[in-house]
Amino acid sequence: MSRIFEWNPMYSVKVASLDRQHEKLFRIADELHEALGRAQGKTVVDSSLKKLIDYTMIHFTAEEALLRNAAYPELSAHVAEHRKLRSRIEGLREQYAKGDRDVPGRMMTFLLDWLKTHILNEDKQYGTFLNAKGFH
Repeated sequence: MSRIFEWNPMYSVKVASLDRQHEKLFRIADELHEALGRAQGKTVVDSSLKKLIDYTMIHFTAEEALLRNAAYPELSAHVAEHRKLRSRIEGLREQYAKGDRDVPGRMMTFLLDWLKTHILNEDKQYGTFLNAKGFH
């Protein structure tokens, strides 16, 4: 099975700690994709989905803290984007908990688009700012 969530250098924001976190998000998303592709049991899919959601929240917290400490001028807009994703993920999690087994597939499509778009558009904007503040 080919990997649809594959990190490559074009996603780099030029801040090593955040790049590592983004790479991990791609790996976890790919694990979920593979579990779905192999029609693995509910337990594996549940575990992969939970891991992805939990790590996304950990990443957002770390990224927002770094941007806050650096006095990033677009922090409010960036946090608003994160809130939108959190809300969407929570809605999907609730649907899944109620028995909607199509949620992981919908989440895959949504996350693939969101991760790539968010990193390439919003996250890339803070890279230069953080580099100028001494974060690499």
